[in-house]
Amino acid sequence: MKQITLILFLAIVAYGCSEDYDGDHDSQNNELNLKDFFCDINSLEEPIVMVYTVDSVGHLSQNYYQYSRISEDRIEVIIYNSGFEPQATIIDEFNENGVELISNTPFIENDSNSRTSKILKGQVFSFIPGEVTGDLETQINGIDNGIEWSTIDKVSWGIIDTVFKEFNNNKTKTLITKGIVNREILFDGQPYRENLPNTNWYSEGIGLTRLEYESPFGTVSETYVKTITIEEFNELKKGANKS
Repeated sequence: MKQITLILFLAIVAYGCSEDYDGDHDSQNNELNLKDFFCDINSLEEPIVMVYTVDSVGHLSQNYYQYSRISEDRIEVIIYNSGFEPQATIIDEFNENGVELISNTPFIENDSNSRTSKILKGQVFSFIPGEVTGDLETQINGIDNGIEWSTIDKVSWGIIDTVFKEFNNNKTKTLITKGIVNREILFDGQPYRENLPNTNWYSEGIGLTRLEYESPFGTVSETYVKTITIEEFNELKKGANKS
């Protein structure tokens, strides 16, 4: 079940390129350029890595999101955990109306396990004001140590507020979005259903700065820390391999 929870987190975190959690409200909501709150594909001349602190029901770690532009309208995101092990590869496609999830490939830990994934709805982030910000439906079938399982996750979310949050000592205009993840699970022949409240922050000039959802075990979140170069990330990996 741990792997299934991880895949949910990866599916809904595909949005990005000392914090003031209360924030200051912004009264100028009518003139937002929503493109400014998502990863800027035109700025990815070189790969970058965004660092997030993960709080999984009180257990702290870090995730690293490596963003690379792979074509005129597509980016590839490789997600690594604290041990610099790849967890998933995500491909997003940009168009004039927003960003679409093209593929979400979870990492397979060993040859005895398997994954197949299908994107049923792929709207990651809309650039059109007044629309639902995101509308995703994904299906993943897997086998772990001989046990078959599948998940169907349906989630849509919309903007509920615009505030200012502090990142790296700068007050940054931030969109707050909320939604519900409706999840259907079939694990070893047993069906389960979950409804998981989900909150995301998108900050101007950064992208996704916080994701939070309520799991059956408690609150799970990722919070943006900083952006580093691919060279800095590779040095971190080298240092981890030596220790």
